[in-house]
Amino acid sequence: MNREPRRATCADLPALLFAGSLQRDSCAAIMWLHGIGERGNEPILVAKYGLPAALAAGRASASCDVICPQLPPNEEWEPDRVLSLVRYARATYSKVILIGFSLAGLGALNLVAQHGAACDLAIAIAAECRHWPTADQSGVRLVAVQGEHDYRPEVSNFVELVCQSGGTAEEVVVKGGDHFISESALWQPELQVALSAQSVLLRQHEA
Repeated sequence: MNREPRRATCADLPALLFAGSLQRDSCAAIMWLHGIGERGNEPILVAKYGLPAALAAGRASASCDVICPQLPPNEEWEPDRVLSLVRYARATYSKVILIGFSLAGLGALNLVAQHGAACDLAIAIAAECRHWPTADQSGVRLVAVQGEHDYRPEVSNFVELVCQSGGTAEEVVVKGGDHFISESALWQPELQVALSAQSVLLRQHEA
């Protein structure tokens, strides 16, 4: 069954909001940050790929609200901007799980690098890595998901540095995957375990 999101605002950005449908944890929220192609001035674009696309098409359901802000044209997910989004969500939700794909995967890693454990769980899918961790990594929980054919060794090095600096991080490689794993990455067992540890459930459905 298709699910219609409602339009919302997240900090200074327009957003789509998918209400949680599995009634497991109403105190948590997933914040989905999109890739480079969904930037613009029309929030419905953020439902083109990944978790929001799966929710809209009925291929997935979530136990909590899913917030999907949209970047303006030509901008990036800078760490201070991502931090402001997380803080905005924390005014309503006690837990914030950040999932970033591609350009936003880089944003998720940069948030961890510069601000440490700003969110309860950070998931970076098909990310680049441009900066090493400089903030205290205590309390960080990070999952980095890469496609086998889009593998970036620097992301693996980032994961190792988080662990060496007191955080908890793991790397997941999608066998046979390329860069375009925004949806398939969600169903990797390691990612599901990390979400479940936050009392958050994503369920996959046949469309």
